[in-house]
Amino acid sequence: MLLIVLVALVGLGLALVGLFLLAGAVAAIQGTRSQPDLVALGIAAQSLAYLLVLAFMYYLVEHRYGARFWEGVKWKWPAGGSPLGCIVGGVALALGVQLAQVFLPAPESSPIEELLRQPANAWLLAAFGILVAPFVEEMFFRGFLFPVLARRLAPGVAVLLTALAFTAIHGPQLANHWAPLLLLFTVSLAFTLARAHSGSVAVPFLMHLAYNTTLFAILFNATDGFRHMEKALQ
Repeated sequence: MLLIVLVALVGLGLALVGLFLLAGAVAAIQGTRSQPDLVALGIAAQSLAYLLVLAFMYYLVEHRYGARFWEGVKWKWPAGGSPLGCIVGGVALALGVQLAQVFLPAPESSPIEELLRQPANAWLLAAFGILVAPFVEEMFFRGFLFPVLARRLAPGVAVLLTALAFTAIHGPQLANHWAPLLLLFTVSLAFTLARAHSGSVAVPFLMHLAYNTTLFAILFNATDGFRHMEKALQ
């Protein structure tokens, strides 16, 4: 089972970094910034790869292990006012990251920033980052990987390894710079701890959704609706 998880993790990582590597290579060859058509193609391919990973997870849970998928990944919608609390937690994490970035060094440039320089790219990445990434990534990391690790390792170790794996596959888009990766690891740790404490992957999903939405909302506001990306990307 662990080998299967590792294979899926590699596939998810390749899907996530493929867009940035492809866009960077073509931009370097052409001597221009990433073109929206290329980014749209990359995001479409990445979304397809994510869906394949999700389908792989569904097959394993339902057909190999004989469990109901939603029960197997521990998808339990928070009761009462808990969903609002999850959303508030995600917003707080995003605001905290924005504040911390003021005091930490940043790479001169990163693939994600280069992709965001064009308004069309910003809209595409915002759509992917809000509508696709939170659900698939939480289903895999907190719904699939974490339980597998927790059954074989101490809970604290499983939390740390899950957070590290999530951070690692996002490394290329952040130029593998230690400061943004440290912040991302802190956020991932919060998501994983929420999953471990609540016993439900829906909790970190709501936090992740609110986190990404807040970051893109801040960028949207700072750039006059993605029309003047230079205001945020100096």
